[in-house]
Amino acid sequence: MKKIAKPLFIAAILAALALAPITSVSAAESSLKLSSSIPENGDKGMPVENAGIKLYFNEDVTDDKVWDANKAQFKLVDSEGKSVASAAYKGKEEGYVLVLAEPAGEGSNGRPGSLKSKAEYTLEIGSDLQSTEGNTLGEKASIGFLTTDVDFNMKLNVIMMVAMMVGMFGLMIFNNVRKAKAEAEVEAVLRANPYKIAKDKGISVDEAKTLIEKKRAKTQKSIEAGGGKMPTLEELREKNKPPRIEKPKKKTYKVSGPKPVSAAGSKYRTGRKANAKAANKANNQSGGGQKKGSKGQQKKKKK
Repeated sequence: MKKIAKPLFIAAILAALALAPITSVSAAESSLKLSSSIPENGDKGMPVENAGIKLYFNEDVTDDKVWDANKAQFKLVDSEGKSVASAAYKGKEEGYVLVLAEPAGEGSNGRPGSLKSKAEYTLEIGSDLQSTEGNTLGEKASIGFLTTDVDFNMKLNVIMMVAMMVGMFGLMIFNNVRKAKAEAEVEAVLRANPYKIAKDKGISVDEAKTLIEKKRAKTQKSIEAGGGKMPTLEELREKNKPPRIEKPKKKTYKVSGPKPVSAAGSKYRTGRKANAKAANKANNQSGGGQKKGSKGQQKKKKK
């Protein structure tokens, strides 16, 4: 009897030891926990505008049965421990809670507020936070973070923008210089004189022509590799020709002949025409006798 009881007692002890970890694990898994958060505890560079903290729990804490009590378990404080206006909102996912900083002095109605630049804040989560399964957080949780330095970011953005503009202008100048150099090389190849090269290098004209053809083929290959086309000498001349500035033509207006002012609708009369006619008539009458007399006198003198 004793021999049978002893093995049974040992088996019972081993079974109890084997079941103990399973029981503790299942109890641990059934407890409410904060799975993750954005930002995480100790993070830096939190945006100051539209500030929001995302919380993810392993159990549902936003159900209507527990939410009225749970939303009071979230509190945002600054580095001095002073409360900062904030509110908790339900997320679309199960176990997801969003805590937003509210505008100071007024309700946000879901509209995020702003935090101070380069400042420390802490989100405190009460130990009484409860899930729909009846589990509580058990102990207080906190998430501390540091907001971004707005002044430094603005200066950095300005420096980056200036550097980008300088880089763009530098690249544009570099491309223009390289293009001008390439065009000059092409023009030099197209204008190459084999007789002059032969004289300068002390080689035959045929050898100079061979050198020119090799240089031309190399230049053409380089241009075509870049997606271009080897131009002709006439095309280069036409491209480099200065623009012709044409003088604007003067507008001339012609009339068919003289017209009186009355043709334009004027009713003004100067009387100069009538006076001229009268004066002309008087001169003819007075001057006619004188002319005849003078002619008669001349005839007498001739006789």
